[in-house]
Amino acid sequence: MAFAKPTRVKIGPDVWKIYYELSDWVEHADGIKEDKDVTDLGQTKGINQIILIKGWDVPLTIQKETLQHEIFHACFGFYGFADMPIETDTNADTEEVLIRLLSPMYFMVLKENKDVRDWLYSK
Repeated sequence: MAFAKPTRVKIGPDVWKIYYELSDWVEHADGIKEDKDVTDLGQTKGINQIILIKGWDVPLTIQKETLQHEIFHACFGFYGFADMPIETDTNADTEEVLIRLLSPMYFMVLKENKDVRDWLYSK
């Protein structure tokens, strides 16, 4: 079963818009302008609550992983972790801190966004 690409994702109390570009970055209806030479696969615009996913010449699986990646950025920003220094003694400690931060946030996003969950994990 094919699922439609999600166009919104709820993160905390906010609903973010998701745009998939079919050519190169362009000016969006919200007035966001992107450099047409940008090589990023995705971008998160926290101030505008917009996620941009490059969709041209990029396999669907990479688009899905990129959306998941950008949702993580949005979660970190929403919960105030984006600029938080993480000080640990070992790499294992750092990994544990990051997983403890990400796990409940991402669980909430998947629970509250069935269309996003279905599309990300469809074949």
